[in-house]
Amino acid sequence: MPAGRLPSLALAMLLAAAAPDLAGAAGPPDPAAAPAPGDSTAFPATGRSAVAATTSPPPPRLLLLPRAQEGPWLRSDRALHFGVSLSMSASWRVAGCDRGTAFGLSLGAGVVKEIYDATLRPAGAGLRGASRRDLVADLLGAAAGILVLDAIDR
Repeated sequence: MPAGRLPSLALAMLLAAAAPDLAGAAGPPDPAAAPAPGDSTAFPATGRSAVAATTSPPPPRLLLLPRAQEGPWLRSDRALHFGVSLSMSASWRVAGCDRGTAFGLSLGAGVVKEIYDATLRPAGAGLRGASRRDLVADLLGAAAGILVLDAIDR
């Protein structure tokens, strides 16, 4: 089949799949799909119930927690983020990495942890979502680790 005919074939397939819905909307209602007499929850033109028509899909999950749910700046979780990032960046510097690499590896680990919190964290383990404040603690800890090692090296 020529490549130029593929879009028109795909359009024809979509129209054929939608044809029953389109025909039902344009033509008289199907007696088999008609609501029972006295059924006040059905729309007369479609026979569908009002409850089914008014339900909406769940709202999309956001990657970041709402700011109101992030908690206070000074809490034990943030201290852990700071301390782990500090120790990681300092360890990378001791291992011989330059400042930028050590900072990037340490901060990258914090970002991966927040992606885990937002996507894979079990529902029973608290709020699900990435915390901006945790990321700030990771950033500050990574920078502090580099500064501490620079001060020791002098």
